[in-house]
Amino acid sequence: MKKISLQTFLHHFTNNHRKDKKYCFILGAGASKQSGIPTGAELVEKWMSELKERYDSDELQKWKDEKKITEDKLAENYSAIYDKRFELDKKEGYAFLEEIMEGK
Repeated sequence: MKKISLQTFLHHFTNNHRKDKKYCFILGAGASKQSGIPTGAELVEKWMSELKERYDSDELQKWKDEKKITEDKLAENYSAIYDKRFELDKKEGYAFLEEIMEGK
């Protein structure tokens, strides 16, 4: 995940804010859970199950080793797991997140 300064964020947001463009700020697991949105840990569990169906175990283990992902620290690797799950279609990832947040 790329980190940017507050100044860079404000500049980007101010210059790119249009009435036809929607923004979503994801606050964190506590806020999302109370709103009916799955927590990051719950999403990671779902995505890891899907990855286990899509990749053979050796290939998936090699990727986990490269990323230093262990089963007991999946939530800490949310970004890497999200990227792997949606690597073939980034728009699918955005659509998934939009869908689970719709109306919340």
